[in-house]
Amino acid sequence: MMRLASQASTPHYPVMIIVCPYDEIEQAVARYQPASAISILDEGEQAPAMTGVSAERHLRLSLSMAVAEMMMPPCPEQEGARIRTLLNFAQSIDWLRAVLIHCRLGLSRSPAAAYILQCALAPEKDEQLIADELRACSENIEPSLMMVAKADDLLGRDGRMVDAIEKIGMGSDCIAGRTFTIPFLPLEAA
Repeated sequence: MMRLASQASTPHYPVMIIVCPYDEIEQAVARYQPASAISILDEGEQAPAMTGVSAERHLRLSLSMAVAEMMMPPCPEQEGARIRTLLNFAQSIDWLRAVLIHCRLGLSRSPAAAYILQCALAPEKDEQLIADELRACSENIEPSLMMVAKADDLLGRDGRMVDAIEKIGMGSDCIAGRTFTIPFLPLEAA
């Protein structure tokens, strides 16, 4: 189970995870001023610089949807390493400040990453409750089941994460997601 180190920081903005598509990064950064960011990119895509987010607090994770589609069991070890990198980065985040997660459309990979981090950092919280809260934040999202399946395996959740995402169903039909926020503070950071 992940444990967060005690972090003495004054929240600049309410503690939250911000999920957005690539096209709304600039507005989200200006509005919420995150301290950390996770860019989930297609192979060869460049992550934008984000004002106020240092290079050490900005994870650039190359994980294209084509690659994500290959992540259902059996999963290549390389793809498991990418999800482990995401989980390890979560331990370094200043959870007393806002965290931004984005992907190209803000519909699949970034919502999946937000869900994965919440499950990893709140192991006592029911997976379905986390998924239901995620759905309440956005009717459009369709978290990547392939990413969730690998994280479920790595976190030892015995398929509960996958079941929860399947239960919230597919999002409403749209071309790209909209920025949304999820209130979140791991107990260890409180």
